[in-house]
Amino acid sequence: MKDKRIKATEAIHDFWTWWSDELREMLPRGFRGEATERNRFDLFMAKDETTIETVNDGAGQKMQEAYALEKLPAESWEQITEFADIQKARLFLGESDFLALPVKLPRASAAQLRSALELQLPSLVPLDPELIDWDYVELSRNDAHIELALVIAKCARLDALESLFAQHDLMPPTFCVQLDDKNITLRKPLEMARKPLEERKMQFAMAMAVMLSMIPVLTIGGAKLMNSIESDRAERLEEELAPRLAAEKIIAREEMIRRAASPLLNMPSASYRLERLAENLPETDWTVSAKQQPDGSFEFVADMLNREEAESALKQAAMLSRLEMTEELESEAPRNRIRYKALR
Repeated sequence: MKDKRIKATEAIHDFWTWWSDELREMLPRGFRGEATERNRFDLFMAKDETTIETVNDGAGQKMQEAYALEKLPAESWEQITEFADIQKARLFLGESDFLALPVKLPRASAAQLRSALELQLPSLVPLDPELIDWDYVELSRNDAHIELALVIAKCARLDALESLFAQHDLMPPTFCVQLDDKNITLRKPLEMARKPLEERKMQFAMAMAVMLSMIPVLTIGGAKLMNSIESDRAERLEEELAPRLAAEKIIAREEMIRRAASPLLNMPSASYRLERLAENLPETDWTVSAKQQPDGSFEFVADMLNREEAESALKQAAMLSRLEMTEELESEAPRNRIRYKALR
């Protein structure tokens, strides 16, 4: 009987967690405290400029400060504080604070995109996955592939920006990136409201939540009454089948992830190619930039004192043997700056 009570308690807890999330999604975004097109407060970072945009009930205003966010004067932070009392802030990172990486996955992995990306993070990003916040956005898809943009930012940078807001007695913002007219959320703050909703708005939200919450209560109550005679039998069958079903579910999930990620496993990582590049370049030369494409090709720009000697040395590495020059860039004599493409 004790085990049954424990299982019943766990089932009720799991159900309530799930239903709370469902209720939250049913409510309008405005009641959830999230930004909408009619109500939002956004900060856009740039190297030497900060843009502040606010929209309240569809009426918006835009201000531009000729300072980076970290150097905003006290008057600007006072304005930000006033706006933050009305709407939660969203902070859109500048181009230097995030990195967008193109990723191509097979169409078969559509249902497991996040799992496939998590599995391949160590080979896709140049940093330890524990040191970054990340998310992705789908750009396009066809019958064979799905094109994604994997967006990453350093945790340390976001932590520093959170500290900056804390220094001005402000809640941390929601960290976002704007990419091709799409908003990607990298980190959300704790869901804490700084001021209560207006009384009428709160009453309406509560009434809506009560009505929605009655749906599962009535449904489950009726189902419980109709199936009470078979409950013991169903419980015994569940106990017998649960371990096998759980094991089969784990095996199926792992197989789906493996299939989704299999095209990526044969692709050399960017960090591995960078190591081979560093090992084979002469001591007088260096790499200016490097980028790995979704198709497996590897592009880099090398600054060389003796081009022929450097190319000969690079082609000694198996990963760089199929080397093609794609562009000759300006450089100070007698050095050469060339863009190369190493094919798979």
